Amino acid sequence: MFADTFFKAGQKNKRLAVIVADISPAGSMEKFHRKFPKRFINTGVAE
Repeated sequence: MFADTFFKAGQKNKRLAVIVADISPAGSMEKFHRKFPKRFINTGVAE
């Protein structure tokens, strides 16, 4: 649900980006990543 809402917000707002800590598949952010690759930042594991 969060990922879908964030994706829709990303379609409306070109300044919106997502930063993840190596959780994109688990967090269902792949759709956002495919559509907006320049606005998707994966920092890797951040423990």
